[in-house]
Amino acid sequence: MMMSINNPSPVDDPGLMAAYEQEALQRYDPEIVKASWKRWRGYSEDEKAKIMAEGNQVYGDIVKVIEKGADSEAVQACIARWHTHMQFFWSPSDAQLVSIAEGYVLDERFKATFDQFHPDLATFIGEAVRVYVNRRSAST
Repeated sequence: MMMSINNPSPVDDPGLMAAYEQEALQRYDPEIVKASWKRWRGYSEDEKAKIMAEGNQVYGDIVKVIEKGADSEAVQACIARWHTHMQFFWSPSDAQLVSIAEGYVLDERFKATFDQFHPDLATFIGEAVRVYVNRRSAST
């Protein structure tokens, strides 16, 4: 069964999406942000819904294997799927992946969303992403 979150998706609120876009433009590389938003706006509503559902599925699948530990093959397979899922928005570097995962804990909006899946999910993703990135670095 796929986990779901109770918060309405920001995708469903154009005002909230506009506010997120402005915040991202101020916090991150504006060219990357603009390209990401352009990519997002290019998807049909059906594609957007599928992308969001896939993301929720990835997070739900991480919760199913969280007890195995951040360095387990099962968790690392989920993190690889999470990384692939990010490609719908942009192609983050390994450092950006770590930064995203850290943001899941530091930004209360993200943390509140992840807490609905599992109270340790935001922190756990950070740990698992660091393992993922370290393994990728070691293999190159």
